[in-house]
Amino acid sequence: MCRRSLLLLAAACSLAACGFVSLEELSVQTYPAQKDGIVATSDPVWLEFSAAVNRTAAETLLKVQDPQGSVAGDRRWSQNRLEFMPLSPWVPGTRYVLRFTGSIDTEDGLTYTLNLIMPFYGGFRDSPPRLLSFSPPTEGIVGGGDPLSFAFSAPMDVELFVEHFRLSPSSEHASSWNAEQTACTVTPKTHWESLTRYSWTLPTEMRSALSVPLAEEYQGHFRVLQDTTAPTLQSFQGAVWDDGGGGYVLYDPVALDNDMALWFEFSEEMDWGTWAQAFSVQPAVQALTTYVSPRVVTVDPLDLWIPEQQYSVTISTDLKDRGGNRPAAQITRSFTPDVPAQRLVRIENTPSTPTPAYFPADWTAGDPLAIEISLAEEHTFTLQFSEPYEVPDVERLLQAVVLEASYPPTLSDPTLEWISFQALDPRRLLLTYGRFQNPPSAQVRHFYRLAIPADKTATANSRGSYVTEAVTIHFEVVGP
Repeated sequence: MCRRSLLLLAAACSLAACGFVSLEELSVQTYPAQKDGIVATSDPVWLEFSAAVNRTAAETLLKVQDPQGSVAGDRRWSQNRLEFMPLSPWVPGTRYVLRFTGSIDTEDGLTYTLNLIMPFYGGFRDSPPRLLSFSPPTEGIVGGGDPLSFAFSAPMDVELFVEHFRLSPSSEHASSWNAEQTACTVTPKTHWESLTRYSWTLPTEMRSALSVPLAEEYQGHFRVLQDTTAPTLQSFQGAVWDDGGGGYVLYDPVALDNDMALWFEFSEEMDWGTWAQAFSVQPAVQALTTYVSPRVVTVDPLDLWIPEQQYSVTISTDLKDRGGNRPAAQITRSFTPDVPAQRLVRIENTPSTPTPAYFPADWTAGDPLAIEISLAEEHTFTLQFSEPYEVPDVERLLQAVVLEASYPPTLSDPTLEWISFQALDPRRLLLTYGRFQNPPSAQVRHFYRLAIPADKTATANSRGSYVTEAVTIHFEVVGP
């Protein structure tokens, strides 16, 4: 045998004693396909080989790590694809590393060495927001009006917080945030129920401003002390119901119109069963009481408040809140409707003799006021009022104004012949009466009486001004 044959034989023996290391490439596809890719929290990561490989060895070489170490998960095959599904979903914002390092044999007996390192993020690249602190601490004790506070590691989605914040037992509350949206304060709209244990929950439906879910669900508890705070009147205003807006429009009590309700808002939820006994107003009025909310009550007069009349409101210590607490002292308020009374301020005469015009000082003096009548037995009174009227107002007013004969008993009443009212001069009303009678001699006197009643309906204008004091004026017809 020649030397060349021995060398080939030795080479053949050497190859038969070990596995064949292929110099050809074993291609591997991965998910994620690129470094620092994002994997949905419910998706597996995987490797797919271009040829069938030893599955047991491949499963051993496949590892997934997070910042704390190895991640536990299930491995499964789909043809030449090896999938890894974590036992718990990927944590959003956490950086993981998929590793496949070492030698792997194919079913054809070829051996390949792989060194695959693929970092990726679960769900989001941003770290999930976490609750850094909260107050009061779990099982802490608070007062009925004390707030809750929460501090987060990242800006939060405010709307999702409002939607998913859970409080048990439920209680109306409001939340406010700092400018960075990392600190939230939750305050009761009225107060926490005394002697109650509350539980709060921040679920993972809450997200950061970048839509990263909360890292985990957080829970806590707090207890409320017995309510011993005396209720106070926080707001006293005028109120008008707005049908369009579906709520009350509030006004300063110094600008109170005489058809407005009174609005009382207290610092505590009240026991409205004690309101009727505690509330009074002078001068007394008939009114409709409406309990708008646990803290708000309105008192709406069934009639108009009297213009220029000062009213006094008293709320005694018979009033109680839901905790049984009474006001520290009797509550008093006063108001005067910001509506002037209607007044007759001048009467002009036609004929203008013997006196062209009369004023309140004239007709309150007590003596009859002299007037003359025309040849047609008419006299025109031009009534001038302090506040303006409109045409519908005048139509009602005419039903109330009365001019009648007062003496002697046989004297007949004058008749209203002419009315004149102009919108350009809305304070003046011209009334012409006929069928006056001149006295037949100097020994006979004829008296007439003009009356305007203090009638809220008949004498009111569109703003609510009306005659609050009845007007009675006596006239005597005198000869020219």
